[in-house]
Amino acid sequence: MVLLFPFTLADLFHMERLTIFTVCALWPRGDGWDQYSPTPAITELISTAPPTLKQVFLEFTLLLQNLPDPDTAWAPLVPLVEKCSSLSITISVCAKFKIQDERDKYLCPSKIFSSLSGCGGLKQYVEKGVFVLIPEIE
Repeated sequence: MVLLFPFTLADLFHMERLTIFTVCALWPRGDGWDQYSPTPAITELISTAPPTLKQVFLEFTLLLQNLPDPDTAWAPLVPLVEKCSSLSITISVCAKFKIQDERDKYLCPSKIFSSLSGCGGLKQYVEKGVFVLIPEIE
């Protein structure tokens, strides 16, 4: 995804925190998965951040038809977390996984945390404290 307008964070010299609300979607296709994710554009935006930016808060809903393996479910976030790590930015994520079927239900937080623990691409960032998953509070 490419930003449709030239927007950067570079001129926001005193910005320390950034909050982003977004939606991602994964759906099965043949023997793989297709995805819609704005995280490439968010990663590009974070690349322009001033050195004062130290924390990104991302609240996102992941729309699914069924729960994929953890590496697939969390794949859209891996490049964003890698970029934040390289810039010494902590990323806190509040994730909701919505299974779109006849019941249109959300996964309970324990299943989301369980899914994250199985994602090899994010494990090192969780251990370093760069990536923090926070439970949704209703």
